[in-house]
Amino acid sequence: MNSKFIFLFSIIFNFYKISSIRFYIDGSVRKEFCITKKFNLPEEISLSYVLSSGHYTDKCNVFLLDPDNKIVYKNYNSVQGEMPTYKSQKEGEYKLCITPLSKSKFYVSLQFYKLNEMEFSRSLAKDGIN
Repeated sequence: MNSKFIFLFSIIFNFYKISSIRFYIDGSVRKEFCITKKFNLPEEISLSYVLSSGHYTDKCNVFLLDPDNKIVYKNYNSVQGEMPTYKSQKEGEYKLCITPLSKSKFYVSLQFYKLNEMEFSRSLAKDGIN
């Protein structure tokens, strides 16, 4: 997945106030996938995800970093997860990263939002991401 596509993801999440998205990751091509979302003070952040692949052993590491790059949520070796509602402690860009633990291809269904954005959702998928 190239940097232009990741930049587009961040614009979609921030400008259009998207709360839910489904996307495709090719683990053989990309080691880590990260998106950012801006949060003000104090805003409640919600995060949940589900990994869909053809094999039950396909898992990922997921973590959320605050604007100072401190980890506020982490879930390792998982196929799904949900962060308890988190109230932003710092204003700025929060970075959500997903690291595939296999070289498989899979979809991620992700909800990453401010509580007041819950009504918006989109589905994006792309085959053959390079």
